[in-house]
Amino acid sequence: MSDLQQLPVCIIGAGSSGVAAAKALHAQGVAVEGFEIGSDIGGMWRYQNDNGLSSAYRSLHIDTSGGNLGYPDHPIPDKYPDFLSHAEVLEWLESYAERFDVRRHFRFNCKVERVEPEEGGAWRVTLAGGEARRCRAVIVANGHLWDPRTASFPGSFEGEQIHAHHYRTAEPFSGKRVL
Repeated sequence: MSDLQQLPVCIIGAGSSGVAAAKALHAQGVAVEGFEIGSDIGGMWRYQNDNGLSSAYRSLHIDTSGGNLGYPDHPIPDKYPDFLSHAEVLEWLESYAERFDVRRHFRFNCKVERVEPEEGGAWRVTLAGGEARRCRAVIVANGHLWDPRTASFPGSFEGEQIHAHHYRTAEPFSGKRVL
């Protein structure tokens, strides 16, 4: 086995893709080192995630049926409705993580600052605080909903504006005209 092959695969993010990747790689005998900015798995499915990046809102339900959502080795249980709430998706992900002991592959409250290629094919992953890790491959599983983008329009608007990423509940808009 080459020196490169002895290095772990690094996974950035412990949401649904990150935990599935960690489980699959470990099952094939590949060393895994995962980094999650929050304190636990779940990514965007963890409502009010302490990582401050989730766009989940209180009434969120997934738009994929449970039959298509589950993993072959961990299907969605029949006790759930066809379209799961964020809390149910998280509960299912947590059961997956427990069943396959996935959490042990991740360092939580750990932010990745940089990923850079090295000569010879390895990657250098630099964490907040300066610690650097070497790995043979990097899986970026940090999702795409954490970075709200706002369009710029000509003119001005004096009313309140929020991005859908920051919406959590309808209560603040009660009695207001909303577009």
